[in-house]
Amino acid sequence: MRFRKLQLVLIALCSVYTIRRSLQHWTDAHARQTTLPPETPAAVSASSGRHINDTLSAFSFVQISDLHVSRFHKHGGHYNFLDILKSALPQIRPAVVIATGDLTDAKEMHSFGSQQFQDEWAAYNQALRDAGIIEDSSSRDSNNDDHGVPVWLDLRGNHDCFNVDDWTAPTNYYSRHSATRASGFAHVLHRSFGDYLFVGLDACPRRGIKRPFNFFGILDSQDMDDIEAAHALAPNANHTFWFAHYPLGVMHAESLSARGSSLQTLAQRASTSMCGHLHRGKWGLGDTMYTQSSGGAPGLLELELGDVKRHGVYRVVVVDDDVIGFTDATVRTAPDTPLPTDDEELSKAKYPGQVRARLADRPTVAQPPVLVVTHPKDGRFVIPRREPIARRRSDGQRPIRLFAFSAGNNVSFVVTLDGTPMDTKPRFEGTPGSSMPLWTIPWDPSMYEAAASLPAIHTLRIVATDHATNLTSTHETVFRMDGKRVSLKRTSGEWFVAVHFDHAILRALLAGWIPLAILLVSAKIFVLVLGPIKYASWFHGMSHRLVAADARALASKQRRGRTCGPAQPGPWATLTWGLGATWVRHCELARRSSVWYPLALSLALVAAGPLLVGDFVSGFNHTPAVVGTTSAVITPRPWQFQALYAAGLYLDDSWHPVADAWLFAMFKVWQVYWPFAMYVSFNAVPPQYLYAPGNPRRDRPFHSWWVIRLAVLLIVAYHVQNYLALAVFYGSRCVTQSPLGWVYLWMGATLARSMLRPWKPVPVEIDASLQVRLLALQSGRRVE
Repeated sequence: MRFRKLQLVLIALCSVYTIRRSLQHWTDAHARQTTLPPETPAAVSASSGRHINDTLSAFSFVQISDLHVSRFHKHGGHYNFLDILKSALPQIRPAVVIATGDLTDAKEMHSFGSQQFQDEWAAYNQALRDAGIIEDSSSRDSNNDDHGVPVWLDLRGNHDCFNVDDWTAPTNYYSRHSATRASGFAHVLHRSFGDYLFVGLDACPRRGIKRPFNFFGILDSQDMDDIEAAHALAPNANHTFWFAHYPLGVMHAESLSARGSSLQTLAQRASTSMCGHLHRGKWGLGDTMYTQSSGGAPGLLELELGDVKRHGVYRVVVVDDDVIGFTDATVRTAPDTPLPTDDEELSKAKYPGQVRARLADRPTVAQPPVLVVTHPKDGRFVIPRREPIARRRSDGQRPIRLFAFSAGNNVSFVVTLDGTPMDTKPRFEGTPGSSMPLWTIPWDPSMYEAAASLPAIHTLRIVATDHATNLTSTHETVFRMDGKRVSLKRTSGEWFVAVHFDHAILRALLAGWIPLAILLVSAKIFVLVLGPIKYASWFHGMSHRLVAADARALASKQRRGRTCGPAQPGPWATLTWGLGATWVRHCELARRSSVWYPLALSLALVAAGPLLVGDFVSGFNHTPAVVGTTSAVITPRPWQFQALYAAGLYLDDSWHPVADAWLFAMFKVWQVYWPFAMYVSFNAVPPQYLYAPGNPRRDRPFHSWWVIRLAVLLIVAYHVQNYLALAVFYGSRCVTQSPLGWVYLWMGATLARSMLRPWKPVPVEIDASLQVRLLALQSGRRVE
């Protein structure tokens, strides 16, 4: 009795400690993120000063994303980027170009390790210099319609901060080789018809963690202040465009600005958010990633863009009389012929020569026309709060407005509306050589007003052929005559952008950890409180009910096989039997202290202790060059404590509440702890206490099937392989010193023992009457 009371006190104290410790970690992780040193530079303002008289109330800009300039890739990447610079941008001639992150690849040869390579950044920087962008964009007046060089704004992505200790680190090549060279940007484009604000959100963690725990972004209070300050540059802007590498749903943004503004509050001032990062997903699941309700800011139109790396995608956006239209186009590329690697060092590293390619060496490749329709507005992307849709609807004489960016003006069109060819021919309204090639198509909107015989949603299809290149492109616009939104098709791509992942991951983590902890602890307390005699009585009574229920189900199946007798027990009976058997199994597991206590402590470790210890960020000491030396000295910094907790990453002396840590902990709970607890609980109870005679599972229980054992072995091999791979990412310390590794060793030994030698029942104290019932149950006789 005294020992049972001591166990109850110990369990209570450990439970309270685990809860308090885990809450303290979560509090520290979220409270200290705003004071992490060092601070990154504030967002930059790159507005120009004069207004001009525009013949059209329109301008264009281009977004590209995920270039992944690599020293190892043999195709795409830098080649596609150079072709966009050489062939696509001269045809569009945008006012602004925004590169939304992952400018370089920063992966080692076999894509396991990650670090910043200076030659990748030098290749990106050289391409901008060869295009005249870095020198010219800062001094050029971006309001000139006939400019040749756009303003270039770029952001960091997660690859651009792999293993970057802080902003001042010598490996932060972005701060020296990019065009913006700042943490985010704010650019005001002045036009005679209004101001337009471009805001770049840098959501890279302050400490650039090595891959793979660097997928999610984070916005702290300083970032919120920067966004608020950017909005103050143009409080009356006609449109505010947000740009980020991470979709808003892949950012952790729970902090507030100094004025108390949240991300959702600030997003109400934005017209749209454009991002990259997801690369169109995999297996075609994310070919179109648009949503009318962003995961990070509900109600905001968010548009994810495919990558330059593999797909060569770029986005052309036209703002026409404050109505926004866009098209995602694909660049036609030149052959990716690697340059000769005659250099000995390059040959040893097996460089394909991608980073040595130069803009001047790339041939100009003819591009198909790029079509953007601004009237009628595509109903899938209507922005009611920002666009003058109602004013346009009142203008019944307004023609269809189409911008066709092509090599020349010798373009022919085939236009159909709801499948019917339109008789009117497009007319060129721009001026020769203008950067805004406007075509108009007269029509009578009243003929397409909603009626019983007409569809409420219309489809405008335009096929354009550029006779100078003999290339063709097609554009479709879906719209309603009343100007209301048309719902996007429910696709996996929309789901990827619409889901707020950090909230979903946190809920999934808690939904797995809390029930398992309650199940284990409550079963142990139940066993201890009852004591041996009362527990024996309860166990055999519960076993009798479960066996009787299984016998009724077995008899029902047998009758059903011979006649049209009663149906099988319904779902409720099956559910109650399953819950009862699960409870009995975990109670028996709780009686095995050699298994229950290590399992409970390891589960507490998920909440309160470190899971992994390793080199998540390799710091460097930077010694400036001194007299008599030619270069600075960069030496590795001594390792300090770096660990991954469920609450976030603890690096040296600062917390980082990144969702990557939550995702790792969530996977361990659902993929390791739940399967392990269920499997060992099956071993804890002999099948004759649960199944009736005649049930095959009585003689050959579920957990002894060779298929199940093979599945368990495959799952174990999968987790062992993933764990050993951590040594490649975060050093051998991560495998040899991480508490999770010790947990894996104990779990593996326990599983091996349960497979090789079946567990024997734990003896319980029973009286003579219970002995009679037990013998009857074992012989298969029914005892009332």
